[in-house]
Amino acid sequence: MLIKSLKLFNFQCYYGENDFEFSEGLNLIIGDNGAGKSKFYDALYWVLYDETFDSSIRLFRPTRDVKGWLVSDKAKFLCVPDEEVKTFVQVIFSNPDRNEEYILKRAY
Repeated sequence: MLIKSLKLFNFQCYYGENDFEFSEGLNLIIGDNGAGKSKFYDALYWVLYDETFDSSIRLFRPTRDVKGWLVSDKAKFLCVPDEEVKTFVQVIFSNPDRNEEYILKRAY
């Protein structure tokens, strides 16, 4: 199984829709401090395990405990009153040997 793509929508520091495409082989995630590398991996972990890392206590916490903390602050700030703000993470896995794709998505 290969990770084909990752889509983040209003997930923590990622405002709006952010699409990441991967190629077969080695893919590197690099960036300056504070650029969102850890939140990128948190998104993968969240979609797989329904938990995200809370750096303030250095533990993984389930969605039911962090709730709105998952949603981008910018998305919350820019919403109009009574508007529902959502976040989601979607991962597409591929199995090139069988020509199959699997989509895994978690939303809040």
